[in-house]
Amino acid sequence: MNKTELINKIDKAMDRLDFLAEIIEGEKILTTGLNTICNILFEIRGEVSLNGIKEDENV
Repeated sequence: MNKTELINKIDKAMDRLDFLAEIIEGEKILTTGLNTICNILFEIRGEVSLNGIKEDENV
């Protein structure tokens, strides 16, 4: 393998690593969003448990 081929392979590997880093960052953002939704739902569930809901009451 000559110098040019080696440099090209390194460039390809670096591009793939950049792509994987973007995927991981996207997963972190998605996880944060899902955790936020989960926290909101737990808060709502807690309010409902504490206060209860009457049959004719809108939620």
